[in-house]
Amino acid sequence: MLKRTAIVKAEPSTKENLKLAGIFIFLIISATLMGAMGNVNAIEWIRWFMGGLLIIFGGMKLLGIEVFVKVFPLYDLIAKRIKPYKYVYPLMQVFLGLLFLAGLMSVFRNLLVIVMGLSGLIGMIRIVSQRGPIRLSYLGSILRLRYSTVSIIENTLMVCLSFVMLIAELLA
Repeated sequence: MLKRTAIVKAEPSTKENLKLAGIFIFLIISATLMGAMGNVNAIEWIRWFMGGLLIIFGGMKLLGIEVFVKVFPLYDLIAKRIKPYKYVYPLMQVFLGLLFLAGLMSVFRNLLVIVMGLSGLIGMIRIVSQRGPIRLSYLGSILRLRYSTVSIIENTLMVCLSFVMLIAELLA
């Protein structure tokens, strides 16, 4: 099983960048189509986008779980201190994605995503500033980009969009 999800050398090629762009285009189109079914506002659109983002990226982590649990504690601040967190994190992402899509527990889910995202983002920025980009990929044959690039994009989106949604929820 480890062979299928083996650590692969990152190839920051146009083809690999297009794969990542394709995921985001799919999420944008999906959230927009959800909005076309009724009254949509920016916060609802973000909610649907975040739900899809968390489910897709959590699912990809689950597909490469053997490698993910080795790589994740290298940078994530929580995973460095709490060992079981590396196993639970992808499931938490999928569960939180489902909460976003269902529109449930908005303050809780946004706060949790902000904490999780900051833990990964701060840790990854530290690693990149000390060692350079991490060239491992837990995504196997799905994406062969530098893991640090994907992680920084993913965590920045998670933190920023959840923060916007949290502020909107608290001001409503």
